[in-house]
Amino acid sequence: MERWRCGACDSIVEKADLLKAVNPFQSDLYIYGCPDCKDVQGFTLICDEPGCTNDATCGFPVPDGYRTTCGDHMRAAAEVIADASVK
Repeated sequence: MERWRCGACDSIVEKADLLKAVNPFQSDLYIYGCPDCKDVQGFTLICDEPGCTNDATCGFPVPDGYRTTCGDHMRAAAEVIADASVK
């Protein structure tokens, strides 16, 4: 579940809930808006760890795709991977 933080009001919104419209300046692109404040200031990707609201600053492949996490959860995942490879 991809989540984004609104640059205007700090609401955290699931990707599917973002407002989407054709960009009036380039019709092959879209602009996204916040469903809470209706602003289009831009969005920051949030860590995909359930319950975490930190910005996603890292990413790594996993067997079923790709994770985007904050640094804390990246380090935690790296420790789990390292521990598993020792066993």
